[in-house]
Amino acid sequence: MTPRAKNRPPAEAGRAPAVSLVSLGCPKNQVDSERILARLSGEGFRVAGDPASGDLIVVNTCGFIEAAKRESIETILEMSSLKGGRCRGLVVTGCLGERYKDELKAEIPEADIVLGLGGPERVAAACRELWIKTGKKMPSRLGLGSSPSTRMRIGPPHLAYVKIAEGCDRACAFCAIPAIRGRFHSRPPKEIEAEVRSLVREGAREVSLVSQDTVFYGRDRGRKGSLADLVRRLAGVRGLAWLRVHYLYPTGIDDALLRVMAGEEKVCRYVDMPIQHADDAVLKRMGRAGKRADLEKVLNRIRKIVPEAAIRTTVLVGHPGENEKAFENLADFVRQARFDHLGVFTYSGEEGTASFGAGPVVPPEEAEARRAEIMRAQEGISAALLREMVGRTVPVMVDGPSEEHQDLLSGRTEGQAYDVDGVVYLTDALPGTRAPAPGSLVPVLVTESHTHDLAGKIVQG
Repeated sequence: MTPRAKNRPPAEAGRAPAVSLVSLGCPKNQVDSERILARLSGEGFRVAGDPASGDLIVVNTCGFIEAAKRESIETILEMSSLKGGRCRGLVVTGCLGERYKDELKAEIPEADIVLGLGGPERVAAACRELWIKTGKKMPSRLGLGSSPSTRMRIGPPHLAYVKIAEGCDRACAFCAIPAIRGRFHSRPPKEIEAEVRSLVREGAREVSLVSQDTVFYGRDRGRKGSLADLVRRLAGVRGLAWLRVHYLYPTGIDDALLRVMAGEEKVCRYVDMPIQHADDAVLKRMGRAGKRADLEKVLNRIRKIVPEAAIRTTVLVGHPGENEKAFENLADFVRQARFDHLGVFTYSGEEGTASFGAGPVVPPEEAEARRAEIMRAQEGISAALLREMVGRTVPVMVDGPSEEHQDLLSGRTEGQAYDVDGVVYLTDALPGTRAPAPGSLVPVLVTESHTHDLAGKIVQG
């Protein structure tokens, strides 16, 4: 148990209690966190950026793979240590809470309330309950609209994620998400459009559409091709500069979506399609649709319809049954496919999934060696593709001052997604002009290339 301070600072009578939220995991979880914060604010809470300044702390957890579970547990324990000071209560929510609610309650009693995925209203109710238990009254509710798009933004103001659906109907053998998040459920297009318009009014210049299985959007309602319709509709939002689409299941990518990507100026020519593997036997073990030949056909269609598309993927090595030959098939495919961006995960056995305990198991050290080999191959591919950019002038979205190089700005081409791909380092401004603000689109002459990043100078448009 966390030791309790004898001289805990008293809560100020009548003031609004401060809540700090720690958000872990993917952009989809970030959207949930922003909705929770908006709800808390509407319920009369103040939002504190520093957990040490919070009367209450909320941890929105991730429970997707082992590394994410460890990070979530470590964060919960770290936040619980603050209960010896100002903090009066700790609420745990999110995927880990949904998946391991009873275990967390038993093993981390410092967490006062453990919730699953019940939504912002449940988190706000839990915080009110904890605050009232301290003997203090809650201020009057400020009032919130009923729209689920109500959010308090975290992260750069010029960037926003919009979740277009919840849940997943796929049956990937290694994945616990369907058990955690439930069946796939699309949001109405009017609701999504209203949210995008609201975000743009608040300063968002780039909006990224996310879900567990974005190509399935609308199909749960019997409307095939609905994602292409939605993207075309959102591309018409005035004031939006870039619209990016993430998490496209490869065999679900249709020509209609690709034609919208090729024809709509605001839609980034960027295809994020996690393939997971390219060996037919492993794909079957994983419960993935299609074979290597199908992946090759998808890549060919993308490059035919959207020749300038940057293609990102993720692969999973060390899955049960991945022998040396299967891994070599994957490595060969990566070398031939020449993805612009690629991430590699090692298999994490998750209880309750079809792959868990299925064997034969790949030793962790071998899985890590395979991960490193794929990354070495991809680094060579990425470096070669970026070298082809040198000498070209391309639009770049300015993100702000570079964290690595204080004299430079950092930005991205439409082929680079925020926080997951490389960046463009650029001179701050043309001589005699002010530095462009975050969210500005500027023409940049690419002068250098590196393994993952580019460098260039702003030129006259």
